[in-house]
Amino acid sequence: MNSTVATQVQPIAALRLAMDGLRDEDIADLSAGSLGDQLIDLGALAARLAHEQARRAVAFDASGGPLADGFLSGAAWLRSNTVAPPALAADFVRVGRALRDRLPATSAALRAGQFGFEAATAIVRAARDIRDPDVLSALDETLSEIAPTLAPSQIPQAARRILEHLDPELLQRDAAQRHADRSFTLSPMLDGAMSLHGQLDEEGAAVLLSALAPMTTPRGAEDTRTAAQRRADALVELVTESRRGRRRRAGDRHGTAADADRPRRPRNSGRTRSDRALRPRPKCRSGRSKLPEVAARPGGSRLGRADPQETLERIGCGAQTIRLVTDGPSRVLDLGRSRRLARSAQRIALAFRDRGCRFPGCDRPAQWTDIHHVQPWALGGSTDLADLLSFCRFHHRLFHEGGWRLARIADGYEVHDRQGVHRYRIMVE
Repeated sequence: MNSTVATQVQPIAALRLAMDGLRDEDIADLSAGSLGDQLIDLGALAARLAHEQARRAVAFDASGGPLADGFLSGAAWLRSNTVAPPALAADFVRVGRALRDRLPATSAALRAGQFGFEAATAIVRAARDIRDPDVLSALDETLSEIAPTLAPSQIPQAARRILEHLDPELLQRDAAQRHADRSFTLSPMLDGAMSLHGQLDEEGAAVLLSALAPMTTPRGAEDTRTAAQRRADALVELVTESRRGRRRRAGDRHGTAADADRPRRPRNSGRTRSDRALRPRPKCRSGRSKLPEVAARPGGSRLGRADPQETLERIGCGAQTIRLVTDGPSRVLDLGRSRRLARSAQRIALAFRDRGCRFPGCDRPAQWTDIHHVQPWALGGSTDLADLLSFCRFHHRLFHEGGWRLARIADGYEVHDRQGVHRYRIMVE
């Protein structure tokens, strides 16, 4: 073995020895704090290791190694010769090539262990269609800086916000493309069941989620269905109710004597006040002047993404408009009322501001959260937005039954565990 090969092998051999040392270490007596610190270090090391895997996968693919071994691509070779899952094997080559050729800042951050390979993959996907070198460079530098504070699932939305400023025409192009990509496939299976697969744009997804949400909550402790099963049942229930409604309307148009004797359902029966608030059909008048607040900034859908002006004007023809004034991207100043806010209005404002559970690292969406009074209501707490935060059920219980607490600071809150140790910080604008 020549000296060059020996130099290349030496780090791998040292890594094996280090892994053997970790394997043999007795962790039974380590404190929770020590274990937590080690997990943070191991996460950063795993990110650095993934960067090296991707870097070597690209070099191996370019060297012709896969073809020499009878494989058409580096991804195929990795799937057959390593323990990497198929999707990750393909990402090693694709992401590694993008990091090398297009995203130097992201590559450096991953190499330093500042975020994981999943986040780097999300950045690569967000930058995939960017051709302008200046826009690409700005996106790369900005995302690599903020990615350590985001979950990988939040990176696409952050990228869109950045690109809205770098490329003003992006919204229209993306909206048109997402609408063009819509699909819904029904595939019969051999046992008589049906496999469903599809994709909706933001507007279609918001309509579907709004319709399914009231039907997907568990029906008590005896409801043992999974979330996926509840959604499947809700979809069938929604379609069934729609068919019943069409039959009732057909009966009204072609009424019979029997129909005349049948009790009529009250017009608003079965609908809650919040349901009715979402259903007005105001007359639509064309002209951008009818949407002054929308024109001031890109509007937001229920999924938290910005919509093009044209989309908002079309949606405004058949939906209620709520005036919501902000100072900056998330600080809600006015919801269009001078009196005390109702619960439904508070939820709208909190969903707009918090975008989901505010506990660091949690990705639960707004519709899965509870409203938490920072100062308990029983102890004089108010319902002002400044004193409310959104938490998922698990983290909400953490601040009540779990003994954790929030301490107010100038720009948000510090999170303290039940021993009073400062663990995290929640920023609130």
